[in-house]
Amino acid sequence: MDITSSRGGCGHGSDLCEAEPHDLHLNPLLQKIETRSLLAGVVGLGYVGLPLAQLFISRGFRVLGLDIDQNKTGKLMRGESYIGHIPSSMVRQMRANDRLVATSDFSCVSRADTLSICVPTLLDKARQPDLTAVRNTTESLVPHLRPGQLVVLESTTYPGATSEVVLPILRRSGLKIGEEIFVAYSPEREDPANPHFTARTIPKVVGANDSASRRAIEAFYGAAFDRIVPVSSCEAAGGHCIPIDPFYLSWKAREYDFATRFIELAGEVNTEMPYNVVTRVAEHLNARGIPTSAARLLVLGLAYKKNVDDCRESPPIKILKLLADRGIDLSCFDPHVSGYVSHRYGALPGVELPELSDVALGAADATLILTDHDAFDYERIVRLSAAVIDTRNATRNVAADRDKVNLA
Repeated sequence: MDITSSRGGCGHGSDLCEAEPHDLHLNPLLQKIETRSLLAGVVGLGYVGLPLAQLFISRGFRVLGLDIDQNKTGKLMRGESYIGHIPSSMVRQMRANDRLVATSDFSCVSRADTLSICVPTLLDKARQPDLTAVRNTTESLVPHLRPGQLVVLESTTYPGATSEVVLPILRRSGLKIGEEIFVAYSPEREDPANPHFTARTIPKVVGANDSASRRAIEAFYGAAFDRIVPVSSCEAAGGHCIPIDPFYLSWKAREYDFATRFIELAGEVNTEMPYNVVTRVAEHLNARGIPTSAARLLVLGLAYKKNVDDCRESPPIKILKLLADRGIDLSCFDPHVSGYVSHRYGALPGVELPELSDVALGAADATLILTDHDAFDYERIVRLSAAVIDTRNATRNVAADRDKVNLA
């Protein structure tokens, strides 16, 4: 595939170019969007970036995928998936006719007409924003930027981050924002494994700080998503990541001496829940005369929600570590993430089981359900377990052996 981009004039008449300086570079971009000749760059090929790339391809665009993880780019080039809810068959369709090319070579950035940044944004130990990945990624783009490109930050962040963090870095390229390159913010809108909403159908908020950038993002994302929701600026486009955004918003509000007690209380409730679960587990074991230091516990489900393999900000991971601190002998199993959780999210305590065997269920003093995957046979789990501690009410349809079930 030839993924080079033209750098010619606007092609719409010299009088129009003279009227609006940005038209020299904006009009060719708009034309590529309309003719589907645009090469869309997606930077960061994880849980947000890969579905976004698939969406762009489904709407007729070619995609250049960029990721520093050569394992990811290598798998994609071989037609293999590394995300549970995206099958390899879909990746092979994306690779057909080189509609998707994935690389770790950031010198290819200049070939893309648009660059959607989809890298992780985390919280540090003090629960303050950590935008290291956003900074590093933007800095890696700067040497390869060229006139006529649209840069879109998709990563979850706080109001003002695009203007305060991303724009100053992009200006180092020497290109004029809003005239030579265009910059926008559109917070990622992903709900993995939700059968009712896809990346395409979830309304997409888009914002930019200048008129040319707004025209660019509205045209491009308007062609990709079923519905876009334009707002007046990057700051006005707030994100939606439930575990992260409240802390980002609260952190930013404190800068202006603005109280966000309700948000902070909600965050505190979420933070305390793993500790509450561990307390309930200990109480259940003690009621049966089993000291935690001698208890054997089987934990089912490590992902943050049902039917996905995403463990980012996952309460079960925190719960597992808190249980280990109490001396409990742990085994864990998740049909979607089993086999590589420790590799991807840090060493986990206990034993990660390759399968959920009858022996494993029968050997534990209790089975703790933390994620209610549909793949679990809950009747079998209740029947074979000595006791079940159900944090998701996943066993609600199990009629037999109800005396074994304890809701937490």
